[in-house]
Amino acid sequence: MSDKEFDNLYQQVQFAVECKAQEFRQNGYRDVSSNDVWGCLTTVYWRHKPTLMLHQAVSDIFGLSQKEIIDYLQLQTFKQPKANLSDVFAQIIE
Repeated sequence: MSDKEFDNLYQQVQFAVECKAQEFRQNGYRDVSSNDVWGCLTTVYWRHKPTLMLHQAVSDIFGLSQKEIIDYLQLQTFKQPKANLSDVFAQIIE
């Protein structure tokens, strides 16, 4: 999918993405944002999908697990220079 297609999709599923981020925060992952959820979906789930139906996107959003978001955030930490993994976990988990 192209960036424009992802932008259009985000406009349609933004509420679901924000709900999922709120769910993570309610479960103790206090710094997980809707941008984190969206980034995980676009770079992990949908990276190689040429097309994506709206119902599939919503299902993937609500199916995103805590393990998957933590794995994604860890990967992002490793991509950033001088990031301290224990600091990231301290920010995410209460």
